[in-house]
This record gives sequence, structure tokens and C-alpha cells, in this order.
Amino acid sequence: MAGKLVLHIGSTKTGTSAIQSALTRNRDALLARGVAVPPGRSDEKAAEGRVTGGNGWMLHVFKSRFQKQPPVAVKRLNARLQQVVADTTCDTAIFSSEALGGYDAATLSELKSIAEQYFDRVQIVYFVRHLTDHAISRYGEYVKRRGMTKTFPEFASTYEAPFKAALETYETVFGREAMTCHLYEDVRDRIFETFLETIDVSIDGVEIPKSVNRSLTADEIEVFRMINAKNYDRVQIAKIIEDFTFNTPKSGRRYPDIPKASIAAIEKNHEEDLVFVNERLPGPSRLRVASDEILAIASDTDETVKTVRDPDILLGVLESTLRMSDIRVEEMKAKLKKSEAARRKAAKTKAARRRAVRAKAAIPKTLSAALKSRIKQLLGGGKA
Repeated sequence: MAGKLVLHIGSTKTGTSAIQSALTRNRDALLARGVAVPPGRSDEKAAEGRVTGGNGWMLHVFKSRFQKQPPVAVKRLNARLQQVVADTTCDTAIFSSEALGGYDAATLSELKSIAEQYFDRVQIVYFVRHLTDHAISRYGEYVKRRGMTKTFPEFASTYEAPFKAALETYETVFGREAMTCHLYEDVRDRIFETFLETIDVSIDGVEIPKSVNRSLTADEIEVFRMINAKNYDRVQIAKIIEDFTFNTPKSGRRYPDIPKASIAAIEKNHEEDLVFVNERLPGPSRLRVASDEILAIASDTDETVKTVRDPDILLGVLESTLRMSDIRVEEMKAKLKKSEAARRKAAKTKAARRRAVRAKAAIPKTLSAALKSRIKQLLGGGKA
């Protein structure tokens, strides 16, 4: 394969999970069109329409190991990329991961030098989103997965959009001509089709993904903020919330309370970002501080409503908790079964060693004496 390497680097909350799920579900169809989608480590979840980290794991392993063992990192990535390009019928390979958007220039420079050995060119695909809309979605994600307890106005005061930093870093290494940037709001209803069209792949006959990783409603955010404040195990709570959002249809008030002051603060902190990104968007697309939908519901007060208006959420949370409890019980049973098997194997090994020791100790002393006498005879130290 001496073709094109496509790096889809996010950004967060711009339909990345939907693209990754669609890439997994359409792997065979894409392969028939000369496009390789290397396997990820959570392809089963991706195929189900659940959230995954994409298929960039071999690049992440390279990044992590390169900091400690550069020669080993380079050798292993070369070996893995050789497997990727082994299919000579393919002329494009795709890696998709939001984590790629946070790579530093030094790592990307090393990655580029390796990629150039296998690909003629590299294309970077990146999606951005109106700032307040992105902040709201990221806020919900932090409540969902990071134990966030702040209100949205508290979160918005420190929100930093990642767009400018990611674009700057990749342009420094790969050049501006390698970058393709889209505004999420302009393409959200055909996100996967837009991605394929961007990399010059036909969309005919591909399976279009459903919504993946839906956002939390206003009432759901309040419920999970309260749960997060109880300091339960964060990993287990995140699993419960993920199960809840996957199995529960979205309903009720879509957004948390959004003060106009929060929008103003986001705009003030991102004036340079807006100019920078808009210079890189195609045609009429323009990144703004907020979409018309958000501006229409923004309030004049900083007060937030902390009353949960939908009691069915609590029932859904309970059902998810019970499901996750059942899964955890099964995981524990499997772990105990594996541990018991390991214990039995160790016991057999120990018993075998004991038998060997006893057998050795049982050798007749007379035989030992006879062997010693024979050795002396051979060495000329004994009677003929």
C-alpha cells in the first residue's frame, strides 16, 4: 500500500463515536473499496453503537512508549504498520481517535517520519463545533464520565475549546494543506457521509450510523450531579450512566440552564480561536460563540434550576444499576473461576514437586555407597 493515511482526530463531541461505529460496521464494505480500517480494541462495542476510543491504539502505544524507549517504540510501530499495508488491494488506511487531537508536535513529527515510509500522503480530518454548544456537550460528558458536580455556569467560566491548539499543532507538522476542517452543525445530519466524501470514498451502499453517545438531558444532568456528589466509585457510576443513556430514549428538557453571562464569558476567552478556526473552514461555514438554538433559550439570570422534573429518570437509573450489578456479579464469578483454576494448577505443581523430592530421598543409601565406590575405582583410587 503506497497510498493515503487518514487521521480522524476529533474533536470531542462532534460525532466522533458515530463515525467510529460506522467505520467498524462498514469495515468489509470499505475494504472492498480499497480502504483499510485497522481493528480497534473495542470493536464489539463500536458495532453495537456504544462509545469506544476508536482504532488508534497502536499510535497511542507508540506515543506512550516513545517517551521511555524510542527505539522499541519505532520498531513495534513499524511492524504494526507493515501489517496494515500488507493488503496490496488497499490504497487508504484510516485511524480514528479523539486522543490524536491532543498529540504534541514532537510525537507527531516522529509519527510523520514513520508514516512517510508507508504512505504517499497524510490527510487530517477534524470537526469543530459552535463554542457554547460544544461546552454544553462537554459539560454533560464530564458529568457522565468524570464525576462532575459543578453547574454549567461554573463549568463555562473555565471552559477551553481545543480547536485552535489542535489545528495549530497539526499544521506545524503536516502543513495546512493536509488539513480538512468541517463545522459539525453544518453536517451533523450526515456526519459519516461527509467524512467519507472528504477522503474521496463513495458513500453508495454504506450503512449509515444511528446516533451514538447521546447527550444527557437537563434533568439527567441534575440527577447524576447529585449522584456524583456522593463520592461513589467513579468507574462504576460511569458504567451505570453509560448503560442508562444507551438503553433509555432521550426525552424532556434538552439543555441545562444557560445564562447569557456564560456565553459572554466563553466568547471573551475565545476571540482569537474564532478568527483562527474561521480562516480554515470551507465556504460559508462560520464558527460562532453559540448556535441560534442556544442563543434563543439563553437566560438573563445566573440561577440554575436544580429540581428534577422527570421522575422516570430515577427508575431508569435503578434499572441500569441492577443491570450493571448483574454484569459485575458475572464478572466476579468468572474471575473467581479463573482464580480457582489457577489455584488448582498451582496445587498440582506443588504436589508434583513434593513427589519428586520424596522420590529423590528414597534412593537407597547402599546404592549411593556403591556409586561412590565405583567412581573411586574409575579414578584409580580404589581396589581393582
